[in-house]
Amino acid sequence: MVHRYIAARKDVMDPERLKYAAQPILKFFGDIPVDQITEQECRNYTEWREKAPGTVRRELGLLASVLRMGGYTNRLWRPDRPAPKQEFLSKEDAKRLLSKMSFHVGLFTRIALSTGQRKSAVLGLTWDRVDLERKILDFNEPGRRITKKRRAVTPIGNQLRAALANQKEVAFTDHVIEWDGKPVANIKKGFNRAAKDAGVPWCTPHTLKHTAISWLAEADYSIDQISDMTATDQETVKRIYRKFNPNYLRDIADHMDMEVFDEIQSMDKRRKNK
Repeated sequence: MVHRYIAARKDVMDPERLKYAAQPILKFFGDIPVDQITEQECRNYTEWREKAPGTVRRELGLLASVLRMGGYTNRLWRPDRPAPKQEFLSKEDAKRLLSKMSFHVGLFTRIALSTGQRKSAVLGLTWDRVDLERKILDFNEPGRRITKKRRAVTPIGNQLRAALANQKEVAFTDHVIEWDGKPVANIKKGFNRAAKDAGVPWCTPHTLKHTAISWLAEADYSIDQISDMTATDQETVKRIYRKFNPNYLRDIADHMDMEVFDEIQSMDKRRKNK
């Protein structure tokens, strides 16, 4: 039963993520009748899986989704949502990382850092959506199913434009990120090797998006601007913004400073005058 519904998700979920999430789900739950997939079985799966809570939560979320497709209403237990990762690259980290990368991985990284777009959006970018004259990248793939993970139409600067123009002259495919005459389907291997060599083994392609938002927040761009530029919901941007640029609360801090210290000074004066 579970096998059938997971197979149905291939039309609406990234195939690579589906494959890795589905394999352990099918191995553990494949022969269990749907009406016996209880909270305890989900907890048993968590113990059996021996992975980070975020990974298990995502996999059980896939299971819950495919069961809903089948008309089942099981409310599956999942581990609590993990706290968001706070790692981001410093400017020096980014320079060192780029120095360790092959050309196509480096171009991917420059696009991701410059625009704050997700890995799948950058790898899926094709030349017909690159407007070098207007310096605009359209990350919206024709016919792509609309999901919560938005895509943006993003302006770029002159240096990224020049790098893209050079790449276009020697391109073999319609995809911007290519290697050995073929579109790159997975950047993970080359990226991870460069991250390790650069001394930032914790860095992943998703870290680039977090880094872009962090740098924009530090540069004092507004939450609306950052949200639109990086195709990120405002709540996520706010969480990062508050960490890296609390200056928007400066007026409140100054007000409270006066309230507290003026009152203390007034109390001291009253004591002296007694």
